[in-house]
Amino acid sequence: MLADEGDGPAAVASSLGPEQDHALVVGVNDYPKLRSLRGAIADAQAFAGWLLDPGGGGLSARNVRTILSTPDPLSPLGDEIDDALEAVIEQARREGGRRFYFYFSGHGCTGDRPHDLALCLADWSELRRRSSLSSDAWLDVIIRSGAFDEVAFFLDCCRVWAVRAVGRPPKIDFDRPVERTHAPRVFLAYATEFQRPANEVARTAGEVRGVFTEALVEGLRGAALGQGRMVSAASLKRYLEASTEMRARERGLFQRAEVLDGLASEARFGSSTHPAILRISFCGWNKEQMVLYGPGCDEIRRGDASSGPWELELSPGIYKIAEVASSKHQYIDYRADRPITWFAFYGPQFVFTLPACPRPSPELDFSQRPAIPAGAVISAVAACYAHTWDLDIDGADASSRLRIVVIPSSDAIMSPSPQQDVGEEWSVRGGGKTIPLDGHAEWRNADRYDSIFSARMKPGSYTLRCTGAEQREVAIHLYAGWSTLIVLHDQLDAPHFETMRVFLWPLAGIASSMSRIVRDVLTGFHLLSSRDEHSDLERSPRCVEIMNGESFDEPMSGLLAAHLVAHSERPDPDRIEAIAGHLESLIGPCPDVQALRLRAALLRGGELPGGPYSDPPMLRAGLLAFVEASHRVPEIIAPESALEHACVERLVDSPLSSWPVPQEEPSEEGWLTTTLRELAAERANGRAALDARAVTQELGVPTLAVKRWLEGT
Repeated sequence: MLADEGDGPAAVASSLGPEQDHALVVGVNDYPKLRSLRGAIADAQAFAGWLLDPGGGGLSARNVRTILSTPDPLSPLGDEIDDALEAVIEQARREGGRRFYFYFSGHGCTGDRPHDLALCLADWSELRRRSSLSSDAWLDVIIRSGAFDEVAFFLDCCRVWAVRAVGRPPKIDFDRPVERTHAPRVFLAYATEFQRPANEVARTAGEVRGVFTEALVEGLRGAALGQGRMVSAASLKRYLEASTEMRARERGLFQRAEVLDGLASEARFGSSTHPAILRISFCGWNKEQMVLYGPGCDEIRRGDASSGPWELELSPGIYKIAEVASSKHQYIDYRADRPITWFAFYGPQFVFTLPACPRPSPELDFSQRPAIPAGAVISAVAACYAHTWDLDIDGADASSRLRIVVIPSSDAIMSPSPQQDVGEEWSVRGGGKTIPLDGHAEWRNADRYDSIFSARMKPGSYTLRCTGAEQREVAIHLYAGWSTLIVLHDQLDAPHFETMRVFLWPLAGIASSMSRIVRDVLTGFHLLSSRDEHSDLERSPRCVEIMNGESFDEPMSGLLAAHLVAHSERPDPDRIEAIAGHLESLIGPCPDVQALRLRAALLRGGELPGGPYSDPPMLRAGLLAFVEASHRVPEIIAPESALEHACVERLVDSPLSSWPVPQEEPSEEGWLTTTLRELAAERANGRAALDARAVTQELGVPTLAVKRWLEGT
């Protein structure tokens, strides 16, 4: 069925420069029958400005087509965008095309599929539901045109069901795909997650801008620099997903970008470079004179710790930071491979002899938001065990212990009034009890600002609840004979839940290989959250050893390795089952082990074990296994259980299972009820009933939750 060689149209070979890049930029403020927007045009102009900047995108002005809405005559209505796309494709076919940028800012909502957005044109209304562009269809036509090696879509619009639209494809089409030497690669960036709104915010002087585009333009102009001090596709993805959320939170909003990066590893955006900065912070107890020495032992800077943080533009090399009076020092392996390298000086003032706290290594890089350096976690673990006291919540016979350490950021420590009562907004819930961490359980601030909670408690399933700046619950478990240690980062009353990590230590004492175990577990968490294990596993030899069948005695590394096996290119259900069996011999039966057994059974296509289950696992990867299992056996998740609630309301910014704190008296119906009501109304118009199984698979929720709603209506 293949055509003879030479029968199909061939694309013009492209060079590697931005002079052969093309762009179509659309900004729509004016919607007579919808709420008009205030920042879409400004956002489109800002993105077009970066494209045309010789120090930015570097595109020729003749290759950038910008379409902005007008109220009279009302536009765009669609034809002008089709005309612009046709002109772009024809020019690229004549002259060669490297990359095509498509940017849209305006109203949007989900189409028939989660990743297909209906991009609303100016005349969209409840009757003119087809007056919108299907992002999926437009992407498909651009790829099939064969005019470009790469396609980059940036869509700053909502992805909600609130205004149902039907996106249409371009009027352009081809009888068969154009042949290229290499298949086109795609970078697709959504301003927000599925079923979430995108936000506009007011800036200075009354200017209004989209949160996503604000992050996008700053990232492209250098804030998202990756290795080589260039904005790579990978570094832009990390930056957009972290920075969009952070900017929204700063304004009391909730928005997370979703970015799908299919570009080659060497792909980059523009040529912006920023000077590499080393930022050195000093923890609150450091009051001494500090000195920084360079690679040649020359003195770079001297001053009081109170003068920090220091920000220095330096060349790569090994530097030493030391207290003048005590000669305590740490080494900094500074590589200058990112805009800002964060380093915190922790004076080793604990019972244990601790290794130096290096800069965050690549596997611990959470984009521009500083991760907890491995050395800081090691210090926190050591401090927790150095300051142990006997506090029995469930009686002296409790055979497990819970320890929680909150590490304040250097900015929080340096603030005029560093927060002491971190536990005020935290509690542990389970077994019919609520334990406030600042009450009878006592938070302890020893000789450092870390807040430490430690108590003997009975084994079982619990949740850690925060009711502060971000209300959230996180699933935790206590195991007989083990100490569950939770470490998280707190920055001025805003916990960084995405950096929360869990460790399991023998109850009898701390392991001698503490440093190695901490680094192994931190790397395993990163690999699981990034799902980029194929390129990064070499950084975690312990995970590789366990994945290859080596035994282990540290449960968290085993649990993380099992999920890495499950999400590898060739998942091995027998290996997952073997790791699950060994985990059960270490920590006993628990939701995380149950989730691994379900994952293995799903991969085999065989009978699912056990059920119904009621408690959520600690890892979100396990939560997803329960959801997928419920699509085959709905009764496997107990109805109206904590597990069902966690599966429906799960948050996606962390490898741990977490969800918003349930409201005692909800002021409005939940997202699932709203979505099902709208879907049912649509099907009713077409005289078709909802298919519960199809809907649950599309929405990624437990089957019984949907069935109960259908039965109740």
